[in-house]
Amino acid sequence: MVLTRRRGRANLMSMKTELGDHVRRLRLDQGKTIQQVADTSGLPWRTVHSVENGDSARPRPETLDALAHALGEDASVLALKAYAPAKAAHPEEDRPVPA
Repeated sequence: MVLTRRRGRANLMSMKTELGDHVRRLRLDQGKTIQQVADTSGLPWRTVHSVENGDSARPRPETLDALAHALGEDASVLALKAYAPAKAAHPEEDRPVPA
């Protein structure tokens, strides 16, 4: 995570997510802009942008359904990417600590 300053206060910017990367890849592969996906899905531009950038930690199921429809993806695929447990950055973090 990156800590930035905005308007005199700290702002924690989240890291990219598997869901966000997948949504962006689908959108770009189809040659669509964020605005086009927003218009097709009925979601605000900001919502689509937030999902792509990982700013929306756990998007609502309705949001995932709308994005799936707009991108021609199965909603269950997006849900799995949104709600799956985060993978450890380093495999050694998954190993149990000896007692």
